[in-house]
Amino acid sequence: SDSAPPPASEPSSPSADASRAARTTPAAAPPAGDRPPPPATSLPGAAPEALREAIRNLGERPRRADLRAVITRLCAGRWTTGRELAAWLRAHPRNLRRRHLDPMAAAGLLERRERTEGQKIRREYRVPESAPE
Repeated sequence: SDSAPPPASEPSSPSADASRAARTTPAAAPPAGDRPPPPATSLPGAAPEALREAIRNLGERPRRADLRAVITRLCAGRWTTGRELAAWLRAHPRNLRRRHLDPMAAAGLLERRERTEGQKIRREYRVPESAPE
């Protein structure tokens, strides 16, 4: 019968073949620890190159102290949402909030405010005027 599906070893379409190649090609993934820089328009104001470099240097699994130092720099002088921070740091928003933002706020390293937008609660963070040493 001519209508039988192709054997499992043959791709059923060119897009399936491309998808499989993308998953198995080592060159498709960036080297471990190498984060692409955030887009220039996404960081607050004209973020200095040193801050962009600090974000790039965090690596894939940054040390807590290094990540929190960058978070502090990003939150200095402005209210910043957890989603913005997660996007800039290439992190999952919930994990970033639970592991870093909430503990930093509890320790007084960050101020947190919550605003309601419809059904959503938007949490924003900034470095307090007089942060503890």
